[in-house]
Amino acid sequence: MKNFTDGYGYSLAKIPFGKYWAYDHSGGVDEFRSSIFYFLDLKIAASCTVNQSDMNVNDILISLLETAAGQDFEMHGFKTFNIPENELQKLTGKYASTGIPVKFDIFIRDKKLMAQASGQGEFPLEPVSGTEFKFAPAGIAVEFFPERKQLAIMQSRRKDLFTKE
Repeated sequence: MKNFTDGYGYSLAKIPFGKYWAYDHSGGVDEFRSSIFYFLDLKIAASCTVNQSDMNVNDILISLLETAAGQDFEMHGFKTFNIPENELQKLTGKYASTGIPVKFDIFIRDKKLMAQASGQGEFPLEPVSGTEFKFAPAGIAVEFFPERKQLAIMQSRRKDLFTKE
């Protein structure tokens, strides 16, 4: 099983992690993910099963690998913020940008702030603070500037500013 061609073996992948290499087998369906890693040099195995999607699973796996490799790691926060619906209402509307041909509709459904880019599916925005929100499965962060009627959307290394129409 450890015979690799182009970095892949039979149901295994060889994953670099710092100065170590781990053999990995991962899988997933819907919002369920599982991974198991074995560090041959360290003689340590680590596994993770996730049955939700409100966090970036890769962040969880990196913390797991840091722990298995004996490195310091930062525990991801699970703190939740409850923002009154009347405060969320101030953030709703259609937002557009001069340089980007997509608009964002920000609205409330079941007392939760939602976002939908034109032509795309809607997604929930989880509050991080009174003006900052995230959609972790896609690595999206949104910051509202209500006094300027603007929002900034950050994804990967890109940050785009949108203004309420």
